[in-house]
Amino acid sequence: MASSKINIDFSFAIKEESLNNYHDQIEELKAKIATNNIIGYQFLGCFNIFKNIQKNDYIDIKKIPQWLINEHIEYLVVIAPQHVCLQAEALIKFAGRDSSSDSKIKVIFVNECISARDIAKLTSFLSDKHFAINIISQKGETLETLLIFRELKAMLYKILGSVNAKKYIFATTNNNYGKLFKETKVNEYRHFVLLDNTTEKFLGYSAAIMLPLACVGVNLDKYLNGANAANEYFSKMPLKKNPAYQYAVIRRILLKNNYNFENINAYSNSDLDLARLFKMYLSETGLKNKNGIYVNSSLQGCDNNTFSENHTSSPFNPFDTSLVVENQQYDYEVSILSEHDNDNLNYLSKLTYNSIGKTITKSMRENHVIIYKIPHILIKISDNFNDDTLGWIMAFIHRASIMFAYLRELNPFQNSGLDSYNINLIKNITELSGGSKND
Repeated sequence: MASSKINIDFSFAIKEESLNNYHDQIEELKAKIATNNIIGYQFLGCFNIFKNIQKNDYIDIKKIPQWLINEHIEYLVVIAPQHVCLQAEALIKFAGRDSSSDSKIKVIFVNECISARDIAKLTSFLSDKHFAINIISQKGETLETLLIFRELKAMLYKILGSVNAKKYIFATTNNNYGKLFKETKVNEYRHFVLLDNTTEKFLGYSAAIMLPLACVGVNLDKYLNGANAANEYFSKMPLKKNPAYQYAVIRRILLKNNYNFENINAYSNSDLDLARLFKMYLSETGLKNKNGIYVNSSLQGCDNNTFSENHTSSPFNPFDTSLVVENQQYDYEVSILSEHDNDNLNYLSKLTYNSIGKTITKSMRENHVIIYKIPHILIKISDNFNDDTLGWIMAFIHRASIMFAYLRELNPFQNSGLDSYNINLIKNITELSGGSKND
């Protein structure tokens, strides 16, 4: 079995013997997960990597980027709820594919934020561009997403005519219900199926995430094989050698000791969305019934300067989790200036920015641990340039967040707040329109 591409250092958070006390409980929960004898088991499809996408969809998606290039398409506009966009966007930015000159197709993510200013800016930008649309909604009923799709679809229809425009619309939704499914069938959009074996926040191996990743050049086979290797590793390894479940247990121990505020720290702008992805999964699975760990994401060492009191003087009991990349794709040497241009920083000229960045990480950790007694967890990711590493990351955070919920006897997939919001939104929008929502 391959060694883990993600490791964890908890020496500044808890004692190892405290971790080992959870060995039997973790083994019991692993057995329940393996036999589907646990709450929410019907949505654990994210643990079965190759059962999240239909085979014919997978084959088609791998062909689409070249087809778009041949059609002279410059942009793929992905319209989806933010929690779907984030699953793809975090990986794309982490791997540096958002600004890569190698990618001939640029992906624009459009979340469900309804703002006339934002829509006007987007439509203005796209007015002279060649673009295709990928709308994503598992249930096909997300009002905000459908509204934004309506506007961009109207643009394509106006530019290309309805018949030609339909060739450049990809709908990713379920296979039998909802407004989007019905519209897709009537208009014969290209349809990618979202299965019912997981929820919309766990679509990491589905068509929803595969198409954007493919368009920026991620090797989908390597990504899925990495995730599969990671899931096999995390499902079988005992707690002592299992970083995903170690992270879950460490968070459980800290919560029991009244540490209820977690800062997920990124150390590069490219990694900030990955910290937000961690925040989403950890919050959505483990924060229930006004109890649990409140999760924040931050960019260091910027936010520790900008919001220093939030980190060190908060009324909560905080702990830090830092996401660090051990082998960076790029490094940059500090410039050497001539003597007459000397800015008194030449003593740093033998260093690289990665080495300085590591020192910043170390300094922040020492300051928080030693001075402010803030526990610190270090999650070490092997690299940011191999596509299989992206699969390991997704598998790690799925496993860790879900296991934390199970350690607290919670259903990680329960989300009543979102359901009540959607019901209220439809009611208010119907009143605003002055009639039935079906008018």
